[in-house]
Amino acid sequence: MMKAQSGYSGRSPKRKGCLLAAAIIITLPLALWATRTGWLPLIYKLFVVAEAPQKADFIVILGGGEGMRARTAARLYQEGYAPRILISGGFDTYKLDTLLMAELNIPSSDILTNTEATTTWSEAQQILEILKREGAASAIIVTDGYHTRRVWAVYRRLQGDPPVRLIFVQADQREGDDPWSDGKALLNLEGELQKLVFYFFRYGVFPF
Repeated sequence: MMKAQSGYSGRSPKRKGCLLAAAIIITLPLALWATRTGWLPLIYKLFVVAEAPQKADFIVILGGGEGMRARTAARLYQEGYAPRILISGGFDTYKLDTLLMAELNIPSSDILTNTEATTTWSEAQQILEILKREGAASAIIVTDGYHTRRVWAVYRRLQGDPPVRLIFVQADQREGDDPWSDGKALLNLEGELQKLVFYFFRYGVFPF
């Protein structure tokens, strides 16, 4: 008569579970990265609060954007959406955008500048004050798409009475640029999400 085998030669359920968890931890990020061009644009849309341009008194270029915000503003100016442009941001942004305006043949007499901005919050305060001082009833705000939701929420929070009519327009994309493939969009969204949380607790800015 054969003796029954004692013990179990296979892997234990606990070890199998650990191996499965390790496989998921390793492969899930890789799978998400490989398929990012499919799901990332959908996430990106949640950050965008933008609309088609409308006639206004000013076109405002928010600081940043590597020149594309300024180029978009110049195009809108040339298409007749507003007679004046307000360049905002720090010194580096001001210098770049001013050079682009000259390159694109925008008359300096139609340009105002604000070089004191350090954050989206302080910039909004300064821009609203300038628009009020200039007697503007409306303005097109140009910034990157992922930035529009926080900008929209900040200006809504700071608007006085009567409010300035604001049209939020996302900057054009640079020709040949593919933010979904090179990971730039993912980094932008990660940083913007952190700022949305910070602005909610620091300034009481609700983004929805």
